[in-house]
Amino acid sequence: MDLVIFYKTNHTATLNGKARQYCSLHCLVDDLHVNKLPLKDIQVVDVKSLKFLDVTKAFYVVGSRQKGTMSVESKYAFSNYEDASEFAKLYGGKILNFDGAVEIAKKDFKSTL
Repeated sequence: MDLVIFYKTNHTATLNGKARQYCSLHCLVDDLHVNKLPLKDIQVVDVKSLKFLDVTKAFYVVGSRQKGTMSVESKYAFSNYEDASEFAKLYGGKILNFDGAVEIAKKDFKSTL
């Protein structure tokens, strides 16, 4: 997957001291929950500022009319609730924290989890 084209849905994590980058929450969940890799320091790109932030501080808009990356259901992250709310008003979707967004992403892997 082209990380530049899908930068707005990028995630990064550390595995054994080395950085790993993902085009989407879907691909991160594949390593985290399917492959059960011990990922640390997980971050996501804030759609508005295009800067990385800790996923535990992110507000994800899940299921908007914007195209998803690697899955039908889109997942976009924001550093603050107001930006997420504005995006959801324009494009639909529900606002979730990282754990909630992961639960939605895990549905793509029903047969392997």
